[in-house]
Amino acid sequence: MLGLSGDDRSIATFIRPIINGNLEITPHITSNKPYYNEIKKCTESIFNCVKTNSAQYDLLLKSELLRLLWILSSNGEITKSAFAVCADDDCLNPAVQYIAEHYKEDITIDKLSEISHLSKSYFMNRFKQYFGIGAMEYIIQLRIKFACEALQNTNKAITQISSECGFNNLSNFNRQFKKTVGCTPMEYRKY
Repeated sequence: MLGLSGDDRSIATFIRPIINGNLEITPHITSNKPYYNEIKKCTESIFNCVKTNSAQYDLLLKSELLRLLWILSSNGEITKSAFAVCADDDCLNPAVQYIAEHYKEDITIDKLSEISHLSKSYFMNRFKQYFGIGAMEYIIQLRIKFACEALQNTNKAITQISSECGFNNLSNFNRQFKKTVGCTPMEYRKY
């Protein structure tokens, strides 16, 4: 629908990385975001185009899908995936793999830099340069992602989910969750 066979930079920078899992869209955007109404209006237009189901409305549908991606991207809602493959930065791959396998455990920058065979400061700079966030923030986002999945797909207690996702302190989990997702874990589960 969005012309994936093309080679323009918007497809290379956003569409393909979203499809292959290197970029992801924030799964839950709450009404307290200043751009929420703009996203809502765009999404409503997308659904109307789909319902109309005509070639003429396919033109509008494409433009609205691209506009939605633009709004999300402009507001920081499209980010590197926690499972992004660092094909162009092989020295970070061992650390990213380690995080994916051990996110439930205590992970230190010392351990990640050791795994990557880099000095601590160089590792932190390179990680932030590649992902746009620090390694610890990356770990928190990964843990929150798994917590969101557990909240949606299980009936486990929030304290259990918090613990299973690597948070040793429930209040820290609640604070980090609200900071990342925009609502509390209990509110997220209700949606």
